[in-house]
Amino acid sequence: MKKTALFSILFIALMSLSGCAGKESGVPVYRPVSNQPAAKSYLPDLLQAAVVCALKGNLLIVKINNNEREFTLAGVDFPKIYTPYSPPQSQDENAFKYITSLKGSTVYLEADNSSGSGALEGYIYTAKPVEISDQEIRDKMLNARLILMGYAKTPLDKDFKYANYFLECESEARNHRTGIWDKGPVIEEEPCLDETGNTTSTPSETVSNYKTVGTIKFKDVETVTKDFDWQYNGSSYRWRVEVPQSLIAWDKKISDTCSKFYNSDGSTQNQLLLKLNEDEKVLLAAYSTESKGSFVPWVTEEQNNRFTEILGEKLLARAQADGFDDYQTADFVLSFVCEAIMYSAADMRLPAQTFADNGDGDCKALLFASILKNMGYNVSLLVSGQHLAVGVAFEQSPEGNDFSNFEYKGKKYYIAETATPGWHIGEKGDSPSWENTACYPVS
Repeated sequence: MKKTALFSILFIALMSLSGCAGKESGVPVYRPVSNQPAAKSYLPDLLQAAVVCALKGNLLIVKINNNEREFTLAGVDFPKIYTPYSPPQSQDENAFKYITSLKGSTVYLEADNSSGSGALEGYIYTAKPVEISDQEIRDKMLNARLILMGYAKTPLDKDFKYANYFLECESEARNHRTGIWDKGPVIEEEPCLDETGNTTSTPSETVSNYKTVGTIKFKDVETVTKDFDWQYNGSSYRWRVEVPQSLIAWDKKISDTCSKFYNSDGSTQNQLLLKLNEDEKVLLAAYSTESKGSFVPWVTEEQNNRFTEILGEKLLARAQADGFDDYQTADFVLSFVCEAIMYSAADMRLPAQTFADNGDGDCKALLFASILKNMGYNVSLLVSGQHLAVGVAFEQSPEGNDFSNFEYKGKKYYIAETATPGWHIGEKGDSPSWENTACYPVS
């Protein structure tokens, strides 16, 4: 563990935060959108219909000339919730409720068959437009309304008719932190393309006998490209990931500020505190650990969690493609963190900085915990003296009676050591006795 320091100044500062209104701005925005609204255009062919019911947030049943048909809203997508070894679930609850409220309403359909799927899809107007303009789309097109209200987002593939309009609506929803953006802007990666140039989320094999994890790229933002190689369960893996430079800079700022604070006199500490916002002070307080301190705020930090959520999505897709169970999936992620992320002596770092610049066992423990948390696992930080490890709980206990675990409030956390490559979750290594251990569940 890292620092032992005075709490008095920081404690007073944190107590003064109660009653503060809102968060300060200044967090990184990872995909700025500057698309201008398109010019007015003539009305397309519209088909009158009635809403029967909603099936999903972007799929409903409409009645056309007494015939009920499924209709998909083009250009409407949702953030995904990823859980171990099960299909991802879309966060479409609000969109579903909104469409349900339109039951029985007369609407006007504009078909868009550009996807070539053969299904009935396109755009729905809740009132007949007089022209195709920015204002008419914002007021009357259901697809755009869902995005503008923050109930949905644009898909990664922007090849559809009203992409510019929808991006403008999404940008507005992001800036106002509406709906799904209520915790700030999210990192949005570009779609992964297969050999033919089509969008895909399925990992593929490479010609060099490497199994690949889905490439992560970002639009309209400066990035650092990282290439990783590691092995697990007899297979070799390769992964290319872009990391937003603004996120790395944010992480470095936090680490540098914490280090400077706890190596400064009281006057300098006071000056530093005046420059920090609420979230930064929480991270600063967590950094001031005694031997039983908790770094959970560093695992759950908002900016880094949006990044590790994407990492978890790609790793989970690879694990599912390889047929891994819950234990193997978590162990696969551990093999990546231990082997692909190089060990480097460092003060405590937030997950994205460790991902980009490496780190010691403690830093890698926070990265591992953050990825697993975003994959849906129950994890905890285990602290024994100056030693930090990660505890992973499984719905079904992994096979093997010699696994090392720590029981806390009726839940068994299987111990994962992150400092040295080659160890598996629950494997007994050179770790200290876990009898006098502090357990900090990550929620």
